[in-house]
Amino acid sequence: MLVGDPWQGRGLAELLTDACLEIAREGGLRRVVAQTTDDNTRMIAILERHGFTLEHRDQGDVEGTLQLRG
Repeated sequence: MLVGDPWQGRGLAELLTDACLEIAREGGLRRVVAQTTDDNTRMIAILERHGFTLEHRDQGDVEGTLQLRG
């Protein structure tokens, strides 16, 4: 997901993350993987609030994994 510059800082990424996770749960997914850059502190904070386990990868990437419950 991408939030355009004029819309950043208004909580849209949080709402979109909530919606995506709800759709994933309803669709029966068991795991969600998200990727961002290590300088995207807002998205990292959102992933942390939602319980993602974060792993810092090479070249400045961060991968978050969330195990979903039924």
